[in-house]
Amino acid sequence: ALGRPDEARRWFEAAVERDGLNPMGHFNLGTLALRNDDAKGALAHFEKALQIDDRFGQGYRARGRVRAFLGETVEAQRDFEAYTRYSPKDPNSWLELARLHSKASEFRKALMTLREGLAQTRGHPLLRQAMTAVQAGQPL
Repeated sequence: ALGRPDEARRWFEAAVERDGLNPMGHFNLGTLALRNDDAKGALAHFEKALQIDDRFGQGYRARGRVRAFLGETVEAQRDFEAYTRYSPKDPNSWLELARLHSKASEFRKALMTLREGLAQTRGHPLLRQAMTAVQAGQPL
């Protein structure tokens, strides 16, 4: 079904209809909307998933990425901060937040985020590489 987006969309819509309290249905519909270049539709589905389960870490990551794409930097930063709370061992949670800080020329915040991420992920190589880049004044 996932190789055929229309079939996948119908399947996930049916899943949401059967169990409207399952955030994964909306998350998957949001992912399909992104594949179809529908950022606003994706955002609506990710928001619905988070209304159902406000501790759904991947929902914050997905919504944060869409918000960053739409230029909603402050909102995206808040989403990635939530993502770090719910998925602190995922190096991507820290990297995404540090990228937003770096993009906003908030280099001190980017460094602090990476330091905390390194502590949480036991020095993940991806974060070490990002730390080296920020310390050298390079964008993430």
